[in-house]
Amino acid sequence: IIIIIIIIIIIILGLKAIPEFKSHELTSSDLFVVWASDGIWEWLSNSTVARILYRNLGEISKGGETLVEEARKMWDLKTNKAYHDDITCVV
Repeated sequence: IIIIIIIIIIIILGLKAIPEFKSHELTSSDLFVVWASDGIWEWLSNSTVARILYRNLGEISKGGETLVEEARKMWDLKTNKAYHDDITCVV
């Protein structure tokens, strides 16, 4: 019964995690794939992420680092440096 109560509290508070994903068959024209936490997507749009990575095609790991840095900057700006969500990505 305790587990049921905890689940109800989590749902009421909106703390449930429902992942958002898209299915896409990779082709030779795809330049990169991005797996990222909501800390990235909260403030960076798909087009912003694509633009950052496209500018860093020669050094894709630098592109991933730039995504994390840009997301951190946005969290600082939007929360007055009071909070950062998990900011994780794999490119």
